[in-house]
Amino acid sequence: MIRKKLSRRAVTCSVAIAATPARTFEALIDPHDLKRWWGVKEAVIAPQKGGTWTLGWHAFGQDNFYVTSASVERIAMNEELRLRNVMGFRLDMKPFGPMRLSFLLKKRGKQTVVTVRQIGYGTGKRLDWYFRGVQEGWEESLWNLKKYLERKARQRKAR
Repeated sequence: MIRKKLSRRAVTCSVAIAATPARTFEALIDPHDLKRWWGVKEAVIAPQKGGTWTLGWHAFGQDNFYVTSASVERIAMNEELRLRNVMGFRLDMKPFGPMRLSFLLKKRGKQTVVTVRQIGYGTGKRLDWYFRGVQEGWEESLWNLKKYLERKARQRKAR
């Protein structure tokens, strides 16, 4: 069996969100929520160790359809979702991966700090392009998650 060693190059991004850890965690594993804050078109998620976390969407306003698929390595409800064998697919490119992806949630006062860490990028022109795209993508995605959850919280309070 051939094993690829994961590169140590990583993307790490964090954001503080005015939402509970439980609500924030739900937004990471619920297909309905993922559609609303991340623009996911399809999601198949089995939130248990060994389960799947597979998402598909049209990214960056392009016609290309992206799929990210991974298996759940560790799940601690409202605290951590750790994924392994993360693979990125696009029809016009060779797959990206395998990588690791983790979401860590920490309660800080009335906020939840979400830290995303994605590791396992190789080097080379194609992988450098992907790495830069993921850096920008996670910053934007976490901002979208924050706006979505805080808007939902304001709507509930207004009722």
